[in-house]
Amino acid sequence: KGSSRDFSALVSDNITDKHTMATGRGFMRYNNSDQKDQLFANYDNMNEAIALFKKHIKNNGKIGIVQDSDVDGLLSTSLFISFVKEKYNIDVVPFFHDENPKSHGLKDRELCKRIKESDIDLLIIPDAQANCRLNKDIDIIVLDHHNNPSPYCNVLINCQFSPNVENKSASGTLVTWHFLHKLDANLAMKYISYPAISIISDSMSFITCENATFVHHGLKLENIHKNLLPILEKLQSSISRKTGERVWRLENDNFAWGGIIPNANAVIRVGTLEQKQNMLKLFCGMLDGKELKDTLSIFSECKKEQTSQTEDIMENHIKFEEMNENVLIAKLDIKTSITGL
Repeated sequence: KGSSRDFSALVSDNITDKHTMATGRGFMRYNNSDQKDQLFANYDNMNEAIALFKKHIKNNGKIGIVQDSDVDGLLSTSLFISFVKEKYNIDVVPFFHDENPKSHGLKDRELCKRIKESDIDLLIIPDAQANCRLNKDIDIIVLDHHNNPSPYCNVLINCQFSPNVENKSASGTLVTWHFLHKLDANLAMKYISYPAISIISDSMSFITCENATFVHHGLKLENIHKNLLPILEKLQSSISRKTGERVWRLENDNFAWGGIIPNANAVIRVGTLEQKQNMLKLFCGMLDGKELKDTLSIFSECKKEQTSQTEDIMENHIKFEEMNENVLIAKLDIKTSITGL
């Protein structure tokens, strides 16, 4: 039916039935642990990660999180911060790739310096890897979906390195959601729109049952988390001239073309550190009133700047080399943050 209650029946009894996968009918319940573990939620090291996290919660440890430099990184970070704040009333400290905006994980000297200078006890790395040693007594939990190892973490949760997890096309936000779902299944169900949008933003496969189910249910207006509603109201809705009612544009392509995904990406690519920090607060539902209105304006500002930089690069900084009659290679003669990660 599309409600959060119905979404608790997630995984298809017949996962070869593409129509069932696409429409969300005939799903069995996540709460059926025997069946769910065989399909999607049986991540290696999950119990160890939960135990380590709860240890730090019990000891009043300070928790930090690294936001990766794409929309999946933004969504997984804002999901984690929002969930932990709601469940434990704990403020998680975010760390950004600022001076090296195209870095991933811990391969960023400036980022590692700030982490080591902080007083955090536990570091969460969603959608990236613990790919460099911190050389400090900080526990690290990685929640990732890339086929890359994380040799310098205490616990790795990764669909690629979990043989019993069927969905190898999970996004970083979806892996993060599974960790949070293990902490509190009922609360996690309120946040299904975060992984739903991330599956689109990271171009993950729609033919996997789990991904199709999240997108089908998570993009319904009644399932959009309240944190995201002001953003979608700004970018993906309008008032009908005929009826005076608000019309929402929540189909898949509306998110990818001109909606929340390219606008958030523009802030990540060309925004200042302050703008990135404010956007994270926006996705965490931490702003209201004038602060909310002012922060919503950063999307148009950064999108305009991104367009300007793109036009300059296309006109002045691209050189083409002809490999053969079918292939041209475009080379940039400057460093830029607006090309692919």
